[in-house]
Amino acid sequence: MGSKTQKKASGSHPLRKTTQSAKDAEALLRRRQSRLAEQQEVEAAAANIEAAGRKRQASRALSTALDDIPEVPAPAVSETLASEQPSADGVPPPPPSSAPPAAAAAAREGSASAANASTPAQMPQGPVTNEQLMAILPKLVDSINGVMAETATLRAQAAASRVRETAAEARAKALQARVGQLESSVARASARSEDLDRTQRANKMVFFGVSSSAADNLVETTRAHLRGVGCAAASKITAAVRLGPARAATDGARARPSPVKVTFSSEEDVYDVFKACRALREQRKVYVDRDLTAQQRATRVGLQQEYKGLRENGYHPFWRGEKLFYAPVRGARPMEVTPGCNLPAAPQAQARA
Repeated sequence: MGSKTQKKASGSHPLRKTTQSAKDAEALLRRRQSRLAEQQEVEAAAANIEAAGRKRQASRALSTALDDIPEVPAPAVSETLASEQPSADGVPPPPPSSAPPAAAAAAREGSASAANASTPAQMPQGPVTNEQLMAILPKLVDSINGVMAETATLRAQAAASRVRETAAEARAKALQARVGQLESSVARASARSEDLDRTQRANKMVFFGVSSSAADNLVETTRAHLRGVGCAAASKITAAVRLGPARAATDGARARPSPVKVTFSSEEDVYDVFKACRALREQRKVYVDRDLTAQQRATRVGLQQEYKGLRENGYHPFWRGEKLFYAPVRGARPMEVTPGCNLPAAPQAQARA
């Protein structure tokens, strides 16, 4: 028994290790994806810097081109516009002065001096010379080259990260496939173990209601119950053991005895006992059932609500292994009940319908 437990324990290690490896691979994949997103953000920022540098270069070139365009004297333009627009009170503006150019120039100088006296002085901004542009251009080219080199480095890092991410994804998929194979193997092994357990329990039954006494011989007591109803399987009992300790009476009430597991020579003997189960229940107050596996008992627990519902509706449900059946009418073919199914109405209600 110990060796079987050790084998089961040792057999479960690869599954746990593989599952942990799959979880580690998924965590690594998430970290890779986060790092790739950060690198993509850096690439976008580098591209924005490069675009801004190009815009600055184009702006300077446009400024240089605009400086080469000859300027139109501002006074001439203002005088022309003023001559074409009426005054605020509807009176047309006076015609241009016929004063000699010298007088007009003196008047313009006087108005300019008055304007300069009323506004603060500003530094003139002259056009950028070719010497200044040639001095700035090498620095700008170096800056652009540095940005492009940094962008190329970031792109190379992003490509390498994508390669590593692809490898991590492939490894994670391989681990997931391996986990699926191991789960399938465990399921097949569990099914084989369940089949073997049911085969070993096929010639065993559980008796309920057998009296509990330290002086009783369980084999002889069980045989006496079977002989009392004329069952031929009484002589085929090979072993009997009580499941759990004997229960003592409490507060003057008779204690309910613990069940007894009985082993017969063959599975045919079990069928003979089932044929006499009604007589055992009515005459000896003894109930019998198959020796169920843990999986079968869990299935029965899931059908307890349906079992109680059938009893409340007036039916007599019964078990065959872990399956639940009931007869719609006496003598009819039994019907199987599944978890969550719609239960039939009471027989009296069906007859009235």
